[in-house]
Amino acid sequence: MKGIFIWLSVLITAFLPIYAQELVLETNQFFAKDTPVAVTLNTNLKLLNSNRKNTPYQSGTITWHNPAGTGDITESVKLSLRGNFRKENCAMASLMIDFKDAEKKSTFRKLGKVKMVGPCGSGYEYEQYVLKEFLIYKMYNLLTDESFKVRLLNVTIQDSIKAKRNFRHYAFLIEPTKVLAKRLNWVEEENKKYNTEQTDRANATRIFLFQYMVGNTDWAIPIYHNVKLFFPKDTIKSRPFMVPYDFDFSGLVNTPYASQPPTTGLTLVTERFYMGYPRTIEELKVAADLFLAREKEIKELVKKFEYIGNNQRSHMTEFLEEFFELIKNENQMKVAFIDNALRARR
Repeated sequence: MKGIFIWLSVLITAFLPIYAQELVLETNQFFAKDTPVAVTLNTNLKLLNSNRKNTPYQSGTITWHNPAGTGDITESVKLSLRGNFRKENCAMASLMIDFKDAEKKSTFRKLGKVKMVGPCGSGYEYEQYVLKEFLIYKMYNLLTDESFKVRLLNVTIQDSIKAKRNFRHYAFLIEPTKVLAKRLNWVEEENKKYNTEQTDRANATRIFLFQYMVGNTDWAIPIYHNVKLFFPKDTIKSRPFMVPYDFDFSGLVNTPYASQPPTTGLTLVTERFYMGYPRTIEELKVAADLFLAREKEIKELVKKFEYIGNNQRSHMTEFLEEFFELIKNENQMKVAFIDNALRARR
């Protein structure tokens, strides 16, 4: 009997590092997994929300919960509010989590600084918007590896001062820019100003169609608004590649706080507006074929995503179907992406 207890102790002791290692290993493996992760964040919420302009980092802890119910891991982190719009307009702003704590002993320090996207407000509807935005990232992952990977979280946020003040909701982590650059062997460009047509043409064409598919006009190359620019490390190129992010103003998500830029002349975010420049019909077909090759997977992604409700699933499916029907028709593509393309440089 004593031998059995010794064996069980060894087994449990061996299991705990394996669980921790599964979460840390390499950051790209963490973001490659699809299973949601249950975590608890604990910090002084009053202090966190009182610094919406300066948004300094403050101390907190994160607990990674083992689905088996044993071997939870709690470690120190630094937390800060992020997102200019959300800090000003949302009851619940998004967070930046710095896993490199002051003692530099964190098991998860390889994650570095990671953006966490949570709901703008409390309640079921706001949580659904977050889940729909998460799906948009996953859709772009299906089209190309040149995209930010995301990991779904089931988050409990605890107030370290008022222990009973807890908030629970879904959120997601976005792959850090440095991790994406390392994965793709790219170097980020942060300073030089580029017009849209100065970026890689095929890459831009794909993004034009993707942003149109999800109904997103909340992006701009020259001011680095909701896009990151990169150059391949081992290739001398004159044109940078861009990677889009932040889709909560898109028609596919359809949040109540989203709006169209005045330049579009539209009022509803569910009305699509093409933000791209003219391309030949041959270039458009190449890009469209990529979307059509993934049409079934994109639709299945929505259909099988158990965390959104039937009404949200129906809206997303119908919105996507309009796009796929359009790109199957050459005349409609010509009108949408050539006749109605942007002409002035921006």
